[in-house]
Amino acid sequence: MNDLEDPKPGMARRIASWARDHTRAILLVAGFLILALWALRGYIPALGGSRLPPSIVDKIERGYRVCIMDIVIWPGETRQPSCGEVRIVLQSAGIVGEVAKATGITRAVCYKVDISTPYWTTERTTRHEVVWHGRRVSKVAVLQSGGWLIFPDTDEGDSARWAGFACPLPYEAGAMQDVNPG
Repeated sequence: MNDLEDPKPGMARRIASWARDHTRAILLVAGFLILALWALRGYIPALGGSRLPPSIVDKIERGYRVCIMDIVIWPGETRQPSCGEVRIVLQSAGIVGEVAKATGITRAVCYKVDISTPYWTTERTTRHEVVWHGRRVSKVAVLQSGGWLIFPDTDEGDSARWAGFACPLPYEAGAMQDVNPG
């Protein structure tokens, strides 16, 4: 037989034919890989992107959470304890410049914290009313020399870090409206 009469399929044609015959298996494997990467992103730092490690998230939440407890509203009767809420939102990666790299900083994560804090008021008709105060702060956490650093609240310092690491979202700091979770 002549080669012109019976051409053998090329590699690309064979792969396309195999893929057409095994479409379901390919989709299942691709779905499994995506699911596995999604599940592992919290455990493998390279897959985390702009995420913070769970230990740092916990430290941030504990630092901002306020609880009011054991307040007597009548002799022998205490008010139900109430705790504020802390929510970390809008995380994105910051850009680590050469100056920061020289100090050992390898990653920066920009995040905002929404805080609702309960406190007692005696200014209204009910002398034991819980009032909620809310605020939002923009923060940057950095990975320096293998350890994560978070910084105390200072508007000037937070604003400078936000700009210094070129966080893509606008800087925010201040009171929030309507924070009563109840």
